[in-house]
This record gives sequence, structure tokens and C-alpha cells, in this order.
Amino acid sequence: MRNRATFPIAALAVLAVLAMALDARASGFYVGEQDSAASARGLAVTAKLMEPSTLFFNPAGIAFLDGVNASLGFTAIVPTFKYSDPAGLRQSADSKSGVIWDPHLYLTYTFGKKAAIGLGFNAPFGLVLEWPEGWAGQEQIQKIDLKVPTLYLGAAARPIPQLAIGVTLRVMPATVMLQRGFLLMDGSGNPAEGSIKLSASAVGFGASLGIMARPLDWLHIGFSYLSQVNFEFNNGEGKFTLPEGFDNTLFHDQKGTTKITTPDTLAFGIGFDVHPDVTLELDYNYTLWETYDQLKIEFDNDPSGQLSEAQVKNWKNTHCVRLGLEYKWQNTVKARLGLVWDQSPAPDKTLGPELPDADRLVWTVGLGYEYHPLGIKLDAYYLMTSFLSRTVKADVNPNFPAKYQGRAHLIGVTVGYGTPPKKEVPPPPKTDEPAPPAPPPADPAPAPAPEPAATPST
Repeated sequence: MRNRATFPIAALAVLAVLAMALDARASGFYVGEQDSAASARGLAVTAKLMEPSTLFFNPAGIAFLDGVNASLGFTAIVPTFKYSDPAGLRQSADSKSGVIWDPHLYLTYTFGKKAAIGLGFNAPFGLVLEWPEGWAGQEQIQKIDLKVPTLYLGAAARPIPQLAIGVTLRVMPATVMLQRGFLLMDGSGNPAEGSIKLSASAVGFGASLGIMARPLDWLHIGFSYLSQVNFEFNNGEGKFTLPEGFDNTLFHDQKGTTKITTPDTLAFGIGFDVHPDVTLELDYNYTLWETYDQLKIEFDNDPSGQLSEAQVKNWKNTHCVRLGLEYKWQNTVKARLGLVWDQSPAPDKTLGPELPDADRLVWTVGLGYEYHPLGIKLDAYYLMTSFLSRTVKADVNPNFPAKYQGRAHLIGVTVGYGTPPKKEVPPPPKTDEPAPPAPPPADPAPAPAPEPAATPST
């Protein structure tokens, strides 16, 4: 019978989705577009980003800002996925489309170009994926809802004008919910459909380290490291709904626990000011997914041990390349372009519709405007992600062979403030040259000649 195996598979699926989505810059449902200026450059901002959102991408950058900087914005995300059966035996299906609203907020203060502090909030993991009722993979997944709001506390120092080092602490409360169906057989062998709703929550803590260097006025070099994050799910809960008349001996509500550790991520960037008004940057990201080789859940009521069997994952390390361009016109309007290639860590053997990830191509475009007298900024962008078509055949993944196609559209707006530049005061006159000699005093005016004496009359 299939019903005994359904519960552990479902529970493992929901936590596997959470593990993948909690990674930074690696998984299909990580949304790194947490600032419009950075997103318009394809997130190629490890080496240079003169925005308070650098707290999120490379915390060293806040030391290169001036005074107070703040930004507030959102990203609207519309993802769609398509499923089809490689053998043509099952009906195709499209995931339900909806808008995911993703906010971001940053505030930094720089002390005399020597040190800086920062506070940030965003939600880079906002997955909502739902497939239609009765689709071919209903026993794999029906709906996933993942939320991981994240708080950032950062500081940076600039020991010399050409170098800055920064760190952040990340606090990440995570909640996830999964719904799926499963097949049951009654005593006469007639099929019936049950359902399960799984939910879990945990709080993870992580850190990041960033370095930015400007050895030359036109050359920018950056590095950032994002640490592992440990999540201990001690309150996972599974709730079953069974057809009327079915015994709940096997499928009864119970709790489970598991531990998940997300991988380390490294980012390298090099940027060039190829012209006073043009900046070009190339970034490379490397994520150590190889550590995620299996996932195991311990259930409270599992005397047979079948529910607590480990599931093999065998994910691979991933590469990502980013290219960004920014053109500045009259120091007020900025035009930006970005291009990205990003790799999926999930092998075909463990790929499923709960996370139909694939290698991706991303292109993005954006505009920015800055009113310098008041320090006000407005940035906007549009991004399209194309998930490369991916086919998993039955000889590789007999559990659920499938062909997946996906696309995501993102639109974002960010309003910002930066301390206005000080007005330039004209330099005082030079004093190192001696003052010209004073003109000689004017000759005194000659005294008037005496008047002749009057002649007496006779």
C-alpha cells in the first residue's frame, strides 16, 4: 500500500523546500532583488554600491557613504511554472499566478568617512506556489507558503581611504506551510483521496563579512561571505484529513523535529569606472551546497521507524555570474542594465514539483533619479527570469517524471535619501606671495604764491 510512505515523503518535501529557499543567492526561490538600484544592475554590486542597501549585499560598503542614508521600497513578483509529462500520459498543468509583495528598508549612518552602522529589514524568501486542484502531481504538492522576514544589524570600518571592512548579524524567523494529497485504498481496493497539511517554524541566526577596496580611483574590488544558518524545527506539525470511514491508525496528527543548515556563500566582484559617467561590474557567486546530502526528521510517534528514515538529497555546489552596467547623465539621471546566469543545485534524481528549480537566465533594466539639493532619490527596475526548460525522465526519477518550464517577472520601486553634498566654498586668496608694495606718497601741493602788495594811490 502507498499510504504508509506518503506522510514521510510529504514532511521531507516541505522541509527540503525550506532548506533550499533559505539559501542566499543559490536557489530558485531566493529573491535577492531587495533594492531597485542593485536589482537593475543584476545584483553585480559586491565591489561598488553607493546605496544603504549595500548593508545587505556587502556591509563594507556603508563605510563609503556620507552621513545619513535611508531607503524604502518594494518588489512585486509574479512567478509562473508549467508542468508536462515527458511520456504524454498525464495532463499538463500551470501553477496559479499571483503577485508576491516583497518589502525592503535600510538605514545607515557614517561617521566622518571612518566608520558606519546600519539597520535593515527585508524578506528575501517569500515563496507562494500553488498548483490547480486535481492536477497530476497532487500527491507530490498542492500548495507551499514560505515566509522568512530578516533583520540586519551591521557595522563597518574604513581604516584607510582605500579600504573598508564590514559585518552584519542576521536574525531570520521562518514559517512554512505545505498542503498535498495522498492516495488511500479501502478494504475493497477502491481508491480515495486524503490530504495533509504540514507546518513548521524556527529562528535562525547568521552573519556576513564584507570587504571593499579601491586601490585606484577607477578600480573597485569586493568580497563577501555569507555564513551558514542553523534552523532547529522543534515544533513541526502534521494534520491529516481522511475520507469518512477510514481508520486513522497510520495517519494521525503528530509532531516532528529536524535540523537544517544552509550552506556558506562566497561572492567576488570587480568594477571599473570606464568613464566618469559609466561603471561596469562583474561578479561571481559560489555556494557550497555539497554539504546538503540528506534530510532526516524524527517523529514523536513512530514505533516502526519508517517515518524517520533519511531522504537522500546529494545537491551540488553552484556557480552564478553577474554583469551590471550603470550610466550617469548630468549627475542626476542613471540608466542601468544587468545580465545573470544562475545554476540550480538540485540534481534530476531528487527534483520535484514542490521546487521545480532549474538553471536561469536573468536580464534587467532600470532608471534612477536624484535631486541633489534635498538628497532625494527614486529608483525603479524591471526584471525577467527565464528558468531553462528541464526534463526529468522516469529512468532517472521514477517517483515523478516531468518537464518543467518557468518564468518570473519582477517590478520594483525604491525611494531613498542621502545627506546632500556640502556646497563648495570658494578657496581663500593665496597668501604665500608678498603683497605688492604700496605706492609712494604723493608730493605735497605747492604753497600758493603770495599776492603782490597793493600800490598806494597819489
